[in-house]
Amino acid sequence: MAKNLRHSQNLSTGIVNLTLPDLTVNMNRIYPLKNVVNSSKSPLAKLNFSHNFVAKNELSNQAVRNAGFNVVNRGERSDEVIAFNQGNLGEIMNRSKLGGKHTVPVSTSLSLLKFFTLNPNFNYQELWYNKELHYEYVEEENGVRIDTVDGFSRAGSWSSGASLNTRVYGTVFFPNSKIQAIRHVMTPSVSFSYSPDFSDTKYGVYSDIQIDSLGNTRRVSKYEGFAYGSPPGGESKTLGFSLSNNLEMKVASKKDTVNGFKKIKLFDNLGLSSGYNLAADSFKLSNIT
Repeated sequence: MAKNLRHSQNLSTGIVNLTLPDLTVNMNRIYPLKNVVNSSKSPLAKLNFSHNFVAKNELSNQAVRNAGFNVVNRGERSDEVIAFNQGNLGEIMNRSKLGGKHTVPVSTSLSLLKFFTLNPNFNYQELWYNKELHYEYVEEENGVRIDTVDGFSRAGSWSSGASLNTRVYGTVFFPNSKIQAIRHVMTPSVSFSYSPDFSDTKYGVYSDIQIDSLGNTRRVSKYEGFAYGSPPGGESKTLGFSLSNNLEMKVASKKDTVNGFKKIKLFDNLGLSSGYNLAADSFKLSNIT
């Protein structure tokens, strides 16, 4: 499915942003082993995955973002907002952001001890670009040379986890009252998710470069400023928990001639949630929502 052309212009700064129609391809969820195993309740029968691909191209005449250190081959017009016209088409294309992103979620579910449901999941993401950046410190000029290397470039990332949940029911009855009963449903859930630190240089996307004569270094990505960014940095081992509540009551109703009562929802979903990142150096506990 392609979306309409998007265009924005700031008259005070002269900045024009033009986003060409997005290309989006969705594959419906597939259960590859559904007809292979005997039981429909088997985790293998419930194993499923889907696929989403989205691509976009953003054209802009705004100034190129400063890297935060001395770039020895930075273009003379990089700090300018250039006119958005045919004469500057080559420079505008150099500043364009073209890329694609694949997303493949995989999941299943299984019952534990009759009352618990375990939901393992795995998510894969892959970025596609038509170029990448190469960094090199130039000692004679005390700065970094950034070259654009044209050609197909890709980078993958993944995360995995599982959640365990159940339901707890409680009902209070009121004899000889218009309120016949109040039911409370609690849904507690605990989860664990893990994602590696893809800013580690071993994955080949980020690198540590010298940026000045003092020997200071900076970790940079070969996709810095690209359409869909870079694989996420920072390892995460998050233990999460949540509790949702549903509260409803059953009251007598003369209008309902079949059951003689009606249900009234008091709280459809009153819940709280938070998480604790075991891999974080500080502020391990997330906000309690």
